[in-house]
Parts: sequence; C-alpha cells; structure tokens
Amino acid sequence: MKPGPKKGYKQSPEHIANRKTFGPEHHGWKGDQASQRAGRSRAERMYPVIGPCVVCGNPKAERHHWDGNTLNNDPENIVILCRRCHMQTDGRLVKILKLGLSNLPKAIQKAAEYRKSLTHCPKGHPYSGDNLYINTNGYRCCKKCLNDYKREKRRLAATGN
Repeated sequence: MKPGPKKGYKQSPEHIANRKTFGPEHHGWKGDQASQRAGRSRAERMYPVIGPCVVCGNPKAERHHWDGNTLNNDPENIVILCRRCHMQTDGRLVKILKLGLSNLPKAIQKAAEYRKSLTHCPKGHPYSGDNLYINTNGYRCCKKCLNDYKREKRRLAATGN
C-alpha cells in the first residue's frame, strides 16, 4: 500500500501542513513528559550519523546520554560509545557479569544433569554396556562414535590432509 491519501482524494493545504508538523508544534507533543524511549528516538533522529566509538573505535556504536536523561539531547550530553563501553560507563556491565557468575554453578549442574539423562548419543547409539566411555572430565561418550573419530583422524594423518 502506498503512503499518502487514497487515489482520487484531495487533502486540503491545512491538513497537509498539520501532517508535516513535528516537535513542539505537533498536536501530540509531550515535551519533558515523554517516555525514555521517546527521548532515545529523538536522539536517533537528531544524530543519524554517529561514527565509531570514541573510546575503543568500534564501528558499531550508539548514543549515550551523559546525565542519564534521555530527553536531554544537547550535543554536550551525547557521546558515541559501542555497546560494551556504554554498559561499562553505566555500570551495567559489572552487574551482568556478577549475575552470570552467580548463575554459573547452577548452569553447570543443570548441564551435567541433562547429560546424565541422555540415553543415546547424537548419532543414535545407546549409552549402555560396552558402548559407554566416560572421559576424565566425567563426560559420557559413545565408544562407536569415538572409534569412528579416531579411525578418521588416523586416515587423514596417513593421507597428509
């Protein structure tokens, strides 16, 4: 569907002028009562081309508001940072790393429980009897697949590939 009026419909000059208004002149303008998302959208429109991160030079960068107020889009308040530098500046990176480290033991335990619950290897061989090999890390392995892997490795070494 094409933007604009329907075919055969003429809009008045006043209607067209009202449609083109933005900012404080727009009827829906909220000013400082706007949401954080609205402030970020305004910054994206005001600074469409931003360049690389000023800290590390990463070409994938975003706009950071120094004072934390997304509605304050003055040039002195906007600095261009990559995602990592932005999170480091805000203090979010430390929080995420702490959260990840606190959840690590749970994740390791869940992964071990999941591996123990498996009855067959990815190729469909059963983990039972003579077909089960447990390596030094406690990881279960299918002997058939392990022998196939070792055989292929020896074959490639013999051919020089």
